[in-house]
Formats: sequence, structure tokens, C-alpha cells
Amino acid sequence: MIEYNQIIDQNPWWIDKQYLPEETSWPHRDLFSKVSRDISKNLIQLITGLRRVGKSTILKQIISQLLKENVPPDHILYFSFDKHAILKKSATFESLIDIYLNQRLQKRIFEMSDRVYLFIDEIQYVDYWQDIIKRYYDINKTMKFIISGSQSIKLQGKSKESLAGRLIEYKASILSIREYLNISDFNGNYQTIWDCQLSYPGFNALYDYYYKYQLLLEKELPKYLCYGQFPETFQFSDDISFSYEYIKEAVLGKVLEVDIPIHYKIEKVQEFKLMAYHLLTNSSSFFELQNIGRELGLSKATVEKYFLYLKNAYIIDVLYKYSKSSVQKGRSLKKAYAGSTNFITAINNYQCHYYDEFPEIFGKIIETYVWQRLTKLFEKVSFWRKGKNEIDFLVNDHSLPTNTLLIEVKFKNTIRYKEIKYLLAHAAEINSKTVIVITKSTLELKKNSGIDTYFIPYYLL
Repeated sequence: MIEYNQIIDQNPWWIDKQYLPEETSWPHRDLFSKVSRDISKNLIQLITGLRRVGKSTILKQIISQLLKENVPPDHILYFSFDKHAILKKSATFESLIDIYLNQRLQKRIFEMSDRVYLFIDEIQYVDYWQDIIKRYYDINKTMKFIISGSQSIKLQGKSKESLAGRLIEYKASILSIREYLNISDFNGNYQTIWDCQLSYPGFNALYDYYYKYQLLLEKELPKYLCYGQFPETFQFSDDISFSYEYIKEAVLGKVLEVDIPIHYKIEKVQEFKLMAYHLLTNSSSFFELQNIGRELGLSKATVEKYFLYLKNAYIIDVLYKYSKSSVQKGRSLKKAYAGSTNFITAINNYQCHYYDEFPEIFGKIIETYVWQRLTKLFEKVSFWRKGKNEIDFLVNDHSLPTNTLLIEVKFKNTIRYKEIKYLLAHAAEINSKTVIVITKSTLELKKNSGIDTYFIPYYLL
């Protein structure tokens, strides 16, 4: 079971009233402000996301904020189920709460009148955690639960079912380029083309920024794409080999060899890992699960399950061909994209200098990065294909002037008209007045057949 000393070990502010977690001085993720903003609401807060993206750090920084606001230290409980060799059972979780109430606060749950904060880290290890939290929450709402977990399929489905109307969910993603540059002490105020809303004045203003920071951005972005999307890799930035080992072992290895296989009782772990590596290496490519299964000696049903596990663990995601029908969408062509470009580079040992020497290798990485940016900005992203012509991304959003935006990735600087002729033709067909071509470093605006064609360096997207 669990002992009182094991709880005290993770709550040093109970003993030292001046204590603040070391994470206090670390840079804040953008998600911190969202979680912190909702801390006063009488709702359970759940943070999900990939391993090692900073979920625990956000919890510790919120604890620090509460301590600075003079919340009594005894009113803050933190416990990570990834720390101790304890039985990760529902009874253990219940015991943790009961010990905290009875021994630390010396109160029964119905006697609680002051707000107390319970930060539970890596909650996915606990079976039926949502039923336990629901019971305490319904008895006394002065108990504020802020929880985190890494396996979305084990967290989100059950939580939405049992905690409907009681829960706010947040997804902790990999570091955005803006967060990366801030941590890297980038002195400029990083801007993207979206901040300019594709207006002529905004685009012209972007030129000054582009010429001022172009060289620095071209230097930093390959690092970000190779190993800079996880906070802890900053301490290994001088050793790319160690950064790659960290990504392969602490992130991918933990998920592919431990978390998912144990939870889903996967017997063919090596084949599962090979399937994941295949999809990651071929990020932005079309895929057929049946063909992958045939190569690995796995049935179609098995690879379909494996694919779902990978998707719900944020390792890969899917982009579908544009279709007005949701039924046709499920049956249509689809592409797999890596949850992080760092996965692609780490498992293939790609080096930053490949950016200039082997741009064809970086092309897939850049397309994956563009996909990551677009799916953060817009809900409806797809690709378009007709015959041999294909457009990398089609965005449907009411916030856009024409509701539809076509985006093509061309990771080079010299782009001939014939290379984007089909892009412009489809834009005219759907009455879209704007297209974007993602380039290596060219920033330019041209008018082709009445259509504004923005050539944007990938690092300004």
C-alpha cells in the first residue's frame, strides 16, 4: 500500500514553509497560463499529452504560484504515481487521499470547508481513477483535483464518460517554435504570417522582421526540428547523439516498449515498434495498414489496433483527403504524420547540416512541421487530390477571408510557375483568392491569374 513518509517525500513544502519547487524559475509553457487561469473554477483539471513535454513541470509551477499566493502549504498535496515502487491500484489512490485528510489535515471529508489542492501526476497508472475522483468531488467540492497523464486512450474516454460536466481537459503538446525560441533566449519577438492575417500591410511589415532575423532563424530552426521540441533536450543541445538517445529511450522507448505493451498486453512488441518506426520514418506519406501488416507478418485486425494505440498515444496522427462526406472520408486516402519531427530525426540519426546538404530529406520533415502548425491553428485540415495532382493542405475555416486556403510545401527557393499551376487552377475553381507556397527561405508575394500567391519561408508559418 502507501505510507505517510512516501507522501511527505513528495511534499517538501509541508516541512519547509519557505520551500518552492525548483521548477519555479523554469520558463513557463504557453499551457501554464490556461491551466492557471482555470484553477479557481470548481472543476477537475486534466492535462494529457506525450511523455516528457512538461506536464509535471506545469503542475509544480502552479504549486509554486499557490505557495506564493500564501495558500497554506498543508492545503497542497502532490503525488506522482511514477515515482515509487507502489502498487498502482485504485485502493492505493484512495489510501493516498485518506491519509492526506486524516493524518495531514486531521479532518473528515465532510468537515472540509477550506479549498485544498490535490495534484496527481501520471494518473493513468491507476485503475478506475475517475470513479474515485468523482466520488470525492461529489461529496465535497472544496477538494480541487489537478491531474496529469500520458496515455490519452486510457484517460480521455473514461474521463469523459464518468466525469462529464466536472472536467476541463488540456493537451500538452511538444514545444512550439515560439516557446523554443523563447527558451533559447531568442531576442526577437517571433512573428508568423498568421499574425499578419495575410493582409498587404501586414505582409509588408513582415519583410523588415524577415531581413532582421532571417539568418538567426535559419540557424535555429533545423535544431528545433531535429531535437528541440522537448524541454529537457536543451541541456543536451551540444550533444545531438545524446539528445537522440533521450528521445528514443525516454519518450519513444517508454511508450512503445513499456506503456502501451503493458496496458494492452501486446506480445509482439518488436513488430509493434517496427510498425511505429515505419510510420514515423515515412511521415507525410500515404499508408495502407494491410500492406504494413503483410510485411510484418501481422493480421489486418492487429495492425488496425496497433495504429489506434499509436494515434491515441500522440505518436502519430492522420490527415485525410478532402471530402464533404464523413463516410467517404473514412474510406479515402490518408497520410500518417509523426507527432514530433524529432521522432523522425532521432530514429534515423539525421543531422542538422542535412538541411543544406540533403534538402530532399528535410522536405518530409518540413511538411510534417507545416502539418503540426496548421492543426494547432485550424480544426479542419485535409489534403486535396485529383488524378495525379495533389495539394498538400486544404484548410477550411470561417476565420479566413475566403473560408478555404490552399497550402503547398516546396522546400526550395526557385519555384517555377508550372510547379504550382494545378494549385492556382484549383484555387480558381473553388473561388479562393489566396494560396500559400511554403519555401526554404524565399519571402515574396505575387499575383497569378488574379490569385494572391504568398511564398513564405517555413519558419514564418
